[in-house]
Amino acid sequence: MKGRNMQVEQADSTVEFRIDRDCDWLVLRFDYSTRMSWAELRLKDPEGTLRYTYMDVHARRAAVLHKQPASTGYAGVPGRIGAGVWTLELIRFQPGQTFSFAVEFGDGELPEGAPEPALFNVSWTDGSERSAQGLAALHLYDWERCADERRRWYRGDLHAHTLWSDGLMTPEQMRDQAIARGLDFYSPTDHNMLHSSWPAGGPLVIPGMEFTSFEKGDWNALGLTAWLDCWGGADGGMRTAEGQRRLKREARELGALRSINHPTHGKWAWQTTETLLEQLDAIEIWNGPHENKASLALWSALWNDGWRVPGIGGSDTHDLPDRAGLDESLPPRLLGDPGTWVYADRLSARAVLDAVRSGSVYVSRGPELDIVIAGGENGFTFGADLTERIEPAEGSESALIPCTLTVSGAAGQNLYVIENGAEVSVLTVEQEQQRFELAFRWHRRHYGWRRFELRHADGTLSAVTNPLFSGAKQPTLTTWGELLEQAGFALPFP
Repeated sequence: MKGRNMQVEQADSTVEFRIDRDCDWLVLRFDYSTRMSWAELRLKDPEGTLRYTYMDVHARRAAVLHKQPASTGYAGVPGRIGAGVWTLELIRFQPGQTFSFAVEFGDGELPEGAPEPALFNVSWTDGSERSAQGLAALHLYDWERCADERRRWYRGDLHAHTLWSDGLMTPEQMRDQAIARGLDFYSPTDHNMLHSSWPAGGPLVIPGMEFTSFEKGDWNALGLTAWLDCWGGADGGMRTAEGQRRLKREARELGALRSINHPTHGKWAWQTTETLLEQLDAIEIWNGPHENKASLALWSALWNDGWRVPGIGGSDTHDLPDRAGLDESLPPRLLGDPGTWVYADRLSARAVLDAVRSGSVYVSRGPELDIVIAGGENGFTFGADLTERIEPAEGSESALIPCTLTVSGAAGQNLYVIENGAEVSVLTVEQEQQRFELAFRWHRRHYGWRRFELRHADGTLSAVTNPLFSGAKQPTLTTWGELLEQAGFALPFP
């Protein structure tokens, strides 16, 4: 048993301990002088490999690392417990806060009182393979595993939290909620940590992580194939614009889809104005059950400048489904509210993420939509490039594009047609399932886009689609700050 009590003198500190021989397991117990400190903890092995991450909100202040994946917790990387100097990195501690820890290591049975491993977990890594960044790869996760071979619309949630960061649900509870809510897929995106395993059963689960700066905003890496150390690196990681760019570049190299979260939501808005727009694979246009009109306006400005960035949604749930969450004045955020619908070739992680990248997406709190535009191998849906579909008559440069839009579950609502950011028509949905025969005229050589929104009579948003578009436009904006200025927004957001 080795332990130490210390008073942290600065927000970021390190402390070391030594293990004198290779062994089967390591048990780390730790404590802080404050409750729910929101501080973070990183454990690195003698080779400098990140092996455990922790955010001090709800999770137990203890961890087990084991050579066997089945005995290692969600927030740890299994593998050899090597002899040498191990390092605890204390991130975002309040000066003067007291931190204490104790370490046990050994072979055979775990010591009494050690956290019990979760039963029936599927391990995504055994720690034996590393990424180009030298961190554990999720090489046991099957990105091609298919739960449904049909090409169709699938409903999911791309932003959710468990108690391993600041949520209230256990991974088992989140899986059960995904089943109860009838989702086809979901992604647990805990703050600054990547799960190394997940409970078996339920809908398709896609590994993800929310990179959280706590000062400049958050972004998701969806489909991340290996761990990334969000605070590491000489550039300061999440603390600096340079570090943010590097992490986004590395996330992309690891196959992840990068999405800015709740971009205009007050103190959680994205505030790193130096962010390169070319590093955005998607943008979260709808976060939680309530619309943020500024996010839609910013998205329109992106498209008007020629950046064809898909829009997605996420519940951003931190709550238990049967009671209020961290903000007890509000009802709980439910997994899949809003839902992100993707038109994918099949139900696999790879196919879902490919569909999101292509913009074959709409976001909804209930209504279901489908669009049919003839042409191409399988026709066209939301997010499609219709440039080649435009076939002008002789002597004309424009053509009429007919489409059939089917809306279900929105009787009494209004269908808004938005073209190049402006409302061009409003139609009333009169039936529980209604087909609209629509047509729009586009010039083959001109860049243009069109999306659809469903709203209740009081104007409340219930669904929004990604745009159909034609042509191309060379963007003039390069950074997030330029986009904000172009859209008429200034930081901080209210």
